Amino acid sequence: PAVLIRIVGPGHDGTKQPLLEIAPASTDPQHSLQYQLSRGGIVYATGQLVKGSSFATGWADWKATVLDFIPSASLAMRLMPISQAPGSTGFQAFLQSPDGARGPSEWIGPGVVTTLFHRDGFVRLIYGYEIQPLPFTVKLNKFTVPRYEGTDTPSNYISELVFQDKKNSILKEAVSKMNHPASFPGGSWASLTGLNYKFSQAQWNPADLRETTLQVLYDPGWLLKWIGSLGICIGIAVMFYFTPKRS
Repeated sequence: PAVLIRIVGPGHDGTKQPLLEIAPASTDPQHSLQYQLSRGGIVYATGQLVKGSSFATGWADWKATVLDFIPSASLAMRLMPISQAPGSTGFQAFLQSPDGARGPSEWIGPGVVTTLFHRDGFVRLIYGYEIQPLPFTVKLNKFTVPRYEGTDTPSNYISELVFQDKKNSILKEAVSKMNHPASFPGGSWASLTGLNYKFSQAQWNPADLRETTLQVLYDPGWLLKWIGSLGICIGIAVMFYFTPKRS
């Protein structure tokens, strides 16, 4: 269900912001909503709403008004064709069976996973950067986006991952957070030699928290680069401070 809410009130905020949760009412989910206000895990206000009703949010003296309630709505993204321009990328595709039956066509843009449907099933397509295979598998168990209390602003991006290397019989669970990437296979030696694969947050889909996009860093030559940089610094120091004086 989709709820359109308007917030009205003065511009100052309280020191603590309440958490507002809204869901279809259990008694009449097609025509009414129920809400709950809590602060620090303590519920201090509940009630039932219909289209046009207002209620106090507990955030200063702000009020919220339900402008519309659509119980069967869903979020969707659709690419629309535009006039061809130099440098624009994308193509239109459809699925067709050997007997000539074809499904609806869709526009596919770079980096966007698009589903093509047919009577016999569906296929997901994406194109963009070159795919580099990994010597192990990565599974996303759970993806969560905590919010700052009382707002929709993300405070973190947490991906619970499972790495599996069947060749070396390694199974490892790890968590990737903001500024704290997950590493595989892990360990001091792999970190020192740069043989760790580091997975950090790259993108996320607000419409579907069952997916996430991670960027992978693999740099086995980083130690040599640091040794080279250290050698340059030592050379500069020797040149300036240890140059033999002329007699």
